Amino acid sequence: MGLNIGGSGSIKPYCKYNAKADKWFVRAPEGGDQEIARPTFLLDLKNIRTGWLRFREGQAPERLIDPSLDRAAPSPGEDFKRGFVVTAYSPKFFGGAVEFSSASIHLSNAIRELYAAYEEQSGKTENRGKVPVVSC
Repeated sequence: MGLNIGGSGSIKPYCKYNAKADKWFVRAPEGGDQEIARPTFLLDLKNIRTGWLRFREGQAPERLIDPSLDRAAPSPGEDFKRGFVVTAYSPKFFGGAVEFSSASIHLSNAIRELYAAYEEQSGKTENRGKVPVVSC
């Protein structure tokens, strides 16, 4: 029996933030990026992944995910930058769960600070099972 794997021709839903233009986008149902208002969303920081990312115009992102959050993968080559991949959720702004990834230094710094606060707060009894709400 063969493996049931391969390209399905569909693109995973995503959102993205353009820090230079200060604009948010979500993948439109008909394809392409659709600008949205500043969103409010949940972030699944418990399952955030870090790694090497390379974004090229008109192409799917390339990535090499770290084996763990405390162990970086070796650089795969030129033009790759350190970044993150995390699931974001907002029925209103994203239509549900989407992938949010970036290698932007400013956005990565903001996520690093948010993650540090999440680690500090997640151990408290009143916060168990909760995820951060992000308002932009």
